[in-house]
Amino acid sequence: MARKKHAKPHEEEAGEAWLLPYSDLMTLLLALFIALFAMSQTDASKMQALAQAFTAAFNMGGPSFFNGMGPST
Repeated sequence: MARKKHAKPHEEEAGEAWLLPYSDLMTLLLALFIALFAMSQTDASKMQALAQAFTAAFNMGGPSFFNGMGPST
């Protein structure tokens, strides 16, 4: 009668063991910064200055999506 071969459990390589905790950490940090940004108050004049800086840096013209941003008064 033949004996059953016991399969060895799959073990991850030691070289890739850091990848899962690292990606979890990066996801949590991204969520933290998104939450902080969502709770922050934006200043309309600073946003307009940022839009003008990008327009000047990339030689873009025309209407901008920054025009409608800011608190409504």
